[in-house]
Amino acid sequence: MRGKDETEKQKLKLQQVKIVEKLVQLLPDNAEVQMKLGSQYADIREYEKARHHTRQAIKLDKHFVIAVLNLAGMEFKIGNLEEADRLYKHAKEMNPNLWDVYAQYGDFLVNTGRARDAVHIYRKGTELEPDTLPFWQQLRYAQQMSGDSEGAKETGKVIDKMRKKPR
Repeated sequence: MRGKDETEKQKLKLQQVKIVEKLVQLLPDNAEVQMKLGSQYADIREYEKARHHTRQAIKLDKHFVIAVLNLAGMEFKIGNLEEADRLYKHAKEMNPNLWDVYAQYGDFLVNTGRARDAVHIYRKGTELEPDTLPFWQQLRYAQQMSGDSEGAKETGKVIDKMRKKPR
């Protein structure tokens, strides 16, 4: 959608919604398609429909962690912070080894003024994905925001080593 003005972008997004709505008609019991429609509705800020289809995806597949994360993100965007927090924790329980959970939950915590809690979450992300620079950068940011300047300095050393490492 690069190079498109806002009117064109909105028009394209609405076309995408219509396409995925047709897919849902063809495959109403497909959790992936339901989640995709939920994401499309979220993109156009129709959060009630977005939440409905994302919940439908979870109902169809109770182990669909990414759908739970998407729903948590929607709840955050509309200001349901307690529900978002509950869903992020639920996703973490569902799959404690999925790095996406730690990335998104950490971001949520930082964005809701809970940087100290985010440090723990990002730290777990660095354990799961030790070579993923963004985790280390987010960890350092959360440490800085929580007042842990010594921890941020140590994390900065790790980041510097990672940047110097040949790929």
